[in-house]
Amino acid sequence: MMTGRYTHRQPRPGVLIACNVGMHMIIVLTGLNNALAEPPSPRQPTRNVLLIHSGHPDSEYTRLQDVAIRSALSEPDLGPIVYHVEYLDLARREATPEYLDRLLSLFELKYAPAQIDLIITTDTRAVSFLAGPGRTLLPGTPLVFSGLIANQVDLRIIERPMTGVMENLDIGDTVRAATKILPNSSRLVVISDQSGSGVSIRALAKEAVPRAAPNIPTLWIDDLTVTEILDRAASFTSDEIVLLLELHDPEGRTYQHPDSALSRLCRISRAPIFACYDVFLGTGIVGGKLTSGSEQGRAAGKLAARVLRGEKAGAIPIVRESPNRYLFDYAAMQRWSILEDGLPNGSHVRFRPKNFFRTYRKYILPALAAIALQTAIIVALLVSRRRILAAERALREERDLLNSIMEFAPAGIMLFSDSGRLTYVNRCAADLVGETPSSLLGRRFDDPAWQLRNPDGRLRDPGEYLVSIAICTGASVLNRESELHRSDGTCRFLSVSGIPIKNDSGKLRYVLLMMDDATERHVAQQALVRSNEELEERVRERTSELMESNRALRVAIRERDNVALESRRRQDQLAHVQRVATMGEMATGLAHEINQPLAAITTYTQGCLRRLETSDADSAGLLGPLREIAGQAQRAAEIVRRLRAFVRKDRPALTSINVNQLALEATRMLSADAATHGIQVGLELADGVPTINADPIQFEQVLLNLIRNAMEAVSLRADEPKRVSVQTRWERPDRVHVEVRDNGPGISPEALNRLFEPFHTTKPDGLGMGLPISRSIIGSFGGRLDCIESAPGRTVFRIVVDAAALREQ
Repeated sequence: MMTGRYTHRQPRPGVLIACNVGMHMIIVLTGLNNALAEPPSPRQPTRNVLLIHSGHPDSEYTRLQDVAIRSALSEPDLGPIVYHVEYLDLARREATPEYLDRLLSLFELKYAPAQIDLIITTDTRAVSFLAGPGRTLLPGTPLVFSGLIANQVDLRIIERPMTGVMENLDIGDTVRAATKILPNSSRLVVISDQSGSGVSIRALAKEAVPRAAPNIPTLWIDDLTVTEILDRAASFTSDEIVLLLELHDPEGRTYQHPDSALSRLCRISRAPIFACYDVFLGTGIVGGKLTSGSEQGRAAGKLAARVLRGEKAGAIPIVRESPNRYLFDYAAMQRWSILEDGLPNGSHVRFRPKNFFRTYRKYILPALAAIALQTAIIVALLVSRRRILAAERALREERDLLNSIMEFAPAGIMLFSDSGRLTYVNRCAADLVGETPSSLLGRRFDDPAWQLRNPDGRLRDPGEYLVSIAICTGASVLNRESELHRSDGTCRFLSVSGIPIKNDSGKLRYVLLMMDDATERHVAQQALVRSNEELEERVRERTSELMESNRALRVAIRERDNVALESRRRQDQLAHVQRVATMGEMATGLAHEINQPLAAITTYTQGCLRRLETSDADSAGLLGPLREIAGQAQRAAEIVRRLRAFVRKDRPALTSINVNQLALEATRMLSADAATHGIQVGLELADGVPTINADPIQFEQVLLNLIRNAMEAVSLRADEPKRVSVQTRWERPDRVHVEVRDNGPGISPEALNRLFEPFHTTKPDGLGMGLPISRSIIGSFGGRLDCIESAPGRTVFRIVVDAAALREQ
């Protein structure tokens, strides 16, 4: 048991703080400026705080809480504080009733007459002492606890007002972090000593470890002495994970002591060790989600400050979430090859080796920033200087280029100041004025030596000069023509533009005068005016002649139309004459054709009469012959009708006709004549030939003419056979072809070139109009007639006409 009294006044720099702990005197120097402490202010009464620690003065965890609590209570508004410190030393001693009763008697003897304002406890055993044997100690004094493990003490039995900070050991989070960092581990070894804190922490681990690592075998080492634990640690393998709950040094050394049990365990173990308290860091453990004594004490100190300021302890909520953090040792991570990327989020790595940069980082970074800024400024100035020099060089080059352009420009350029004086003139402008540039500089725009006249010859007033207008109004005047009388007596016509040049604020600086020699253009315009007058006169004369020619042309057109009508009428007459002539030639064959139905009618009529004269005649037997008589009579009538239609002189009437039917009828009409001369007339008619728009009589006349010409050609052959064929076919898109072929001697090349010329014939008694008329007829239907082949033994005439559907489109 260790007791002590610590008188604390809020120090200022240079105050000495003295403390008597047991048989020892501890002196703490808190400042270097003064050696005398100022007396407390009468307005700030001295507070008495009783600190009861569960451990002993050498416990690092207890020390960290104590320092943090006092740091939190060092606020100036709290006034001077006297700390009364007691150590229960229950981490090394067994909490027997006799020992606890003696402690209570000692505390009651020491603090019964004292005025204690607040009790602060650290760790669970101190709270258990006040909840049990020590419940009669300073009753009614508020309590603030620090590091109380949850569910270890029933706070409901404590009758005094209290608040504090709970200590949550994140054993499960530490195990999960270890298995995540080392995923290939084969076993988890949990080590705990047999001390009081070791037993209580082991009870919590028994529940948390199976939930955090259900798939990893777990070895519990909790029944061995510290020496046996160290001997066992030599057998650990690198594929195992060690979770250290508690390990007190038998000789009382601190955890960080090089010869402490924990330090030796970390050196002996061949497996990485994880823990639950930050006081273990620096001994060789890797780390984990650690409970911090400093954080616990700081949080409890803030609650104590609120109580000393006047708040009710029972009204301040208990902080139930322990301020734990993921902390890891840099050297241990290097030993076990653990990368920082694999650590949980929010992890902190301690004990990094210090280097020059880390040591003086707060000085190096501002210096580097200043150097970088100065370098950037110097570079910017150098770049700016280079740009300025380049801009000046470019400006000089542009100025020289502009001077060269203006000096050798084909137009005259003058620059007048805002006062009207000439400041620049190029060579072309001086030549236009008739003087040298040096003699012109400095003159005003209204110099009497310059006389300007309007195009009408009137002398222009100086107020009408372009420079004067630009100076007075600030407006541009473009392309004004003026007549300049020069000092040598000559006259020039100029096209002048005045342009005002202003600065950014809109004030007039210069007036730019641009002049162009318009003398030749003026002369050309005068000549053009005279030419236009002459041209207009000639146009009027020519128009009169054209009107007279148009009247004569209209008369000629009417006469030509009359001639064309007469030609068409004569062509129709010739076609009719040709049909009549054709009928004369076909007369014998037609007579034979008509004679056949007439003979059949006569035969059937005589047979009917003989049967009627006999007594065995009946109506059924006469019905067949009478039908034959009617049919033959109809046939004869049709032959006569077609003959009359063929020779009749009517106007052509276009209608939809079937070329296969016309070809069949034409060959029938010539069949008798062909049989007389021994000529074979054949038909090759294609199926599905579309109809055409044509006059059937005229189209049949063309077929008859072509077939008769073919028959006359083959009749010149002395040998047999003599053949004439008529073929029909059609091609896409709906073009109808009719071809007349013969195996006659052919047509000579000379005759073939003139075949369709009027009055040209190869027959001794021919008129030479059959083929021209036939081509004209087919042309009137929108088609064409040609001789496509002529050679000995083969001559082909072809008619090509569009189908009726195509013609209608």
